[in-house]
Amino acid sequence: MIHVECAMICLQDLRLQFAGAIPLSKQEKFSKSLLQLQTDKTALQEELRNVRTLAITIIERLMISCSMPLCHTHPKMSIMA
Repeated sequence: MIHVECAMICLQDLRLQFAGAIPLSKQEKFSKSLLQLQTDKTALQEELRNVRTLAITIIERLMISCSMPLCHTHPKMSIMA
């Protein structure tokens, strides 16, 4: 009888410990989604850096072709901030 009581107490302890816990399948899905979001964010940040670099290059070429002084404080350069 003692073993049954101990098992019941242990079972109740486990129920209390994991009450409200997210099922493992949902945790795995969330983990995969979070990892994919982090990967996407990294790729988008890299793409943004490339686009900003390209935009600066284009603006500099336009400034040279218009014989404008190259100045990073020029109003047109403020779009890169």
